[in-house]
Amino acid sequence: MQLQTATSNPTMSSREIADLVEARHNDVVATIERLFTKGLLRSSRKTRRDDTGGRPIDVYDLTERDTHLVVSG
Repeated sequence: MQLQTATSNPTMSSREIADLVEARHNDVVATIERLFTKGLLRSSRKTRRDDTGGRPIDVYDLTERDTHLVVSG
């Protein structure tokens, strides 16, 4: 897993974070949404991915700063 540089800021997806911390993706998404509600995250890019083999899922792409906050939160 690497931070992707799709824009000028490196990003990591919520799926990659879930794999990294060995957590369920929906738990990571709940943490992200809780941190957004508190105004602690700056990223807001949410995408829909269909490559999961099942139903489409919503995935957040976070900056490096926000990734660190989610992993520590």
